[in-house]
Amino acid sequence: EFFPAHAAISSLRLRAAYGEGGDSRPYEAAVQTFSGRIVPTDSADALPVERTREIEAGVDVTTFEGRATASATFFSKHTEHALIEGPGAQRVVTPAAKWRAHGIELGIRAQLVEARRFGANVALTFTGVENQVTSVGSAGTTLPLGYGIVSGYPLFGAWGQDFVVIDSDKDGVITPAEVIAGPGRHFLGSPVPTFEVGLSPSLVFARALTVSAL
Repeated sequence: EFFPAHAAISSLRLRAAYGEGGDSRPYEAAVQTFSGRIVPTDSADALPVERTREIEAGVDVTTFEGRATASATFFSKHTEHALIEGPGAQRVVTPAAKWRAHGIELGIRAQLVEARRFGANVALTFTGVENQVTSVGSAGTTLPLGYGIVSGYPLFGAWGQDFVVIDSDKDGVITPAEVIAGPGRHFLGSPVPTFEVGLSPSLVFARALTVSAL
């Protein structure tokens, strides 16, 4: 056998995968949500479809005769030719945006108690994900209000309006009339969590009933 009978490691598995995906729908169907925008003519033949490439690698290790398992997974994803609305009054939709995402997930599962009528297990997971828009083509860097696609920031990141406060009567009390919208906008954060930790304990009774919590 690969591992000795009394080795601390019971099994070791390495994982790797690569995949590509694209949107095979007609270009006009892909932009049906962009109501009122201009879609270039003959776009189904002249413009490329959105394409995503992803690589994933991981390892699983089982120790102490199956009582504990540790896993680690890394992924990296790149998307190109994504649809984006161009600047100006015409607001032409073009497949010019690019973005990437990468992350890691770590997991530990352990069997704490194993008796004839009772068992106890616990699972701990850690997930970290980061994504970033790497290019918007000629669309420029117009900052949105709400959610939008901005180069150098997370995909569909949240943006807020800057405000200026002027205490015109110098009384130290700010009224709604003394708060006006400023000229700029600032980044508020990613629309999805970039860091997550999960703990899931479970109890087994008589090998017939399992009670778990998330």
